[in-house]
Amino acid sequence: MARRTDKVAENKCKNEFKSLIHGIKDENRNKKKQQRILHRNKKEEWGRLNNWLTLDNAGIIYPSIREENWDFVYRISTLLKEPVDSTILQRAVSDITPRFPSFFVKLKEGFFWTYLEEYRKPLIVEEESEFPCSKFKKGSANHLIRVLYYKNRISLECFHALADGRSSLKLLNSLIKHYMELKGFEFTSDIGCLNYLDKPRLEELEDSFQDYVDDSEKLEHKEVAAYPIKGTAEDFGVVNSTTAEMSVSQLKEIAKTYDCKMFELILASLAYAIWKKAKKDSKQPIKISVPIDLRQFFESESLRNFSGYLNVEIPIKKQYELTEIIAIVKQEMGKIDKPRMQGFINSNVAIKNNFFIKIIPLFLKNFFINMFFKVWGERYQTIAVSNLGLNKVPEEFNEMVDRFEVNLGRPKYNTKSMGLISYGDKLVCTISSKIKENFTEKDFIKTLSNIGVDILVESNRRDLYE
Repeated sequence: MARRTDKVAENKCKNEFKSLIHGIKDENRNKKKQQRILHRNKKEEWGRLNNWLTLDNAGIIYPSIREENWDFVYRISTLLKEPVDSTILQRAVSDITPRFPSFFVKLKEGFFWTYLEEYRKPLIVEEESEFPCSKFKKGSANHLIRVLYYKNRISLECFHALADGRSSLKLLNSLIKHYMELKGFEFTSDIGCLNYLDKPRLEELEDSFQDYVDDSEKLEHKEVAAYPIKGTAEDFGVVNSTTAEMSVSQLKEIAKTYDCKMFELILASLAYAIWKKAKKDSKQPIKISVPIDLRQFFESESLRNFSGYLNVEIPIKKQYELTEIIAIVKQEMGKIDKPRMQGFINSNVAIKNNFFIKIIPLFLKNFFINMFFKVWGERYQTIAVSNLGLNKVPEEFNEMVDRFEVNLGRPKYNTKSMGLISYGDKLVCTISSKIKENFTEKDFIKTLSNIGVDILVESNRRDLYE
């Protein structure tokens, strides 16, 4: 009995000691974090006074991998219930410009890094005349966002170095809200929007990657090359877009019968569609790259890039049922948690903060980043699927807004990508493609249709869809 009591006491002492050590580590980690935030605030405030911003930790790659015919540009659109008034839209853009300084900038090249500088030239809205997500002209005399309109549609296109989809969606929501205000609507809330009359806050300009890096472990995960979707290449700039509109409530009910979430059902249906045309003896797995909004784990008000990703991996085998792929997708999506995302932040920031990386001149950085992306970037994903989730906005939007859409444009090396967003009971999937073949799109839609999902399909390919 005495020995047992001594053992309990010993374990208690060990636990107390461990707690003490962890407490000291947490305290030191918090002190370092506060020092980083203080340093960053001073740096960003100085830059703000001088009208420039450093690129955030995720954004630094995109200027380096630009090509003559390609940029990483994405689009978020809203379809109104009436034709767009371009005059009012232009006034709305002009009014909100001072509220979003990190978007109304131009790209400048320093000796070591590319950076952003305030651009005071007014942004002129344009009637849409090209394929979605066309590249931005190089040079410092150009904006890095554009606002387009066509019939009932308003589109915001953004160069990814500026911001992620979540940040751009807040800009578009704010623009739509003010457009409606100029048309006489009165609002009772600002949910999902920012008031254009407010002053920008420093928190909105921060690089949250630098705020949340800590001394814990980095994310180490060995990747294997992914199964590629192949086809006949379209001319440069061509983006074949197929849009599938579905009911959120119907999707949720069907997902329940498969014991999964709505997004998991969509990912599994896409993987199943890709598998149908895959070589069944391939050693390369299907890998769907899913961006993760880090704001769900780390408090941030940044209007810049703050997202990680997870590659959902489905091995290829000779026979699959949809239910089997759903089970794999559920297991893979279960890997998304705060410790993993903390490891992702630590790994990414460590590269940028490396002393030797810092002192390399920009032209060498561009060469090595471009080479790295060519070898490792999209090679480890079959397709990227970005889900902005439910767009929560003021109730008054219902009087004018029909739906929202996300178009990821042309990937650099892969052939297709997908963007999702829901508004009210409408979920819209947009598959973008740079090849002529549309078997992935058709099989994806057929898979969902066969399990009872009602789908409205639209496309800019009139030769393939009547």
